[in-house]
Amino acid sequence: MGMCLAPPPGPDAYSVIGQTRRCKITWALPDPMYVVDTVNIYRSLTTGSETLVASGIDVNDGVYIDRGLMNGTTYYYKIAFVNRCGLGTLSAEEAAEPACCENEWASTLPPVASFDSDGPPSPSTWSGGSTLAGTWASTVSPGSTFVGDDCPD
Repeated sequence: MGMCLAPPPGPDAYSVIGQTRRCKITWALPDPMYVVDTVNIYRSLTTGSETLVASGIDVNDGVYIDRGLMNGTTYYYKIAFVNRCGLGTLSAEEAAEPACCENEWASTLPPVASFDSDGPPSPSTWSGGSTLAGTWASTVSPGSTFVGDDCPD
């Protein structure tokens, strides 16, 4: 590892994308001059009041999935790089709203059975061989198996 000269600046580029019950945060790798080790993620339900929700994320991962969120709720994020000199500058604020990915699934499967975001209990087995594990808002065909509540990437 190189010598630490100063805490790192905020990220040059990062994004937050809302998905089903989660937000996906991605960042560009920082300038190697700053010898950044980890990333901290800050989140809030109101603009400008983010608090730490995840720390110690390997900077080389380039992505963090913030799970267990409510669809239809706006979440505000900031991130910061961390090195041996300390916490870097917080990024600009980004916002995203998790939403149901019903349209993604419905466009690839013929409609047979539907259920809402409260869905059947997990796991459930339907007649016709369909199996559901997790909570979905989607249209599902017999023989399809879904695990979890993630949208396709």
